[in-house]
Amino acid sequence: MSVDILKLKALATAAKRDQYDYVALNDYGMAMPPAVTLELIAEIERHRQVNAEGGSPDNNILPVVAVEGDQLVIRITTECLLHAVTCSSQWPANEAGSPISVINGPLMVKEIIHELQREDEQGTNSMHRMLDEAALAALDNGSEAVSYDDEAHP
Repeated sequence: MSVDILKLKALATAAKRDQYDYVALNDYGMAMPPAVTLELIAEIERHRQVNAEGGSPDNNILPVVAVEGDQLVIRITTECLLHAVTCSSQWPANEAGSPISVINGPLMVKEIIHELQREDEQGTNSMHRMLDEAALAALDNGSEAVSYDDEAHP
């Protein structure tokens, strides 16, 4: 199906202004809130612009994992973090079926950090589990950094 993004954007903008404008809402059979549609269009347009310029998305927007010196550094903007968590399939929805809104972004970020650092009864936290899972995934994908032999490596 070919979608006229400019027309879709105009219809979503109209539907956002007047939630009872069913012509605008249903012209493309939208099954999501107009605000979400507009966010998706903005993201598509941003990626098209990046591709047209022959570049890659701005590292200040997307999460980045790198080694700096002897440290593993994970960077994500708070805006990206909040967007990512609210787009999760596990994020709760309101009665209308839309994702519940974060009304205090800085507080939500603080609470997420607290949960990432909160230890269970064995002293393990979400960060430990995430790193363990990534290491095991590397092994499952045939990591060349380990010896799979029974002999100990000197």
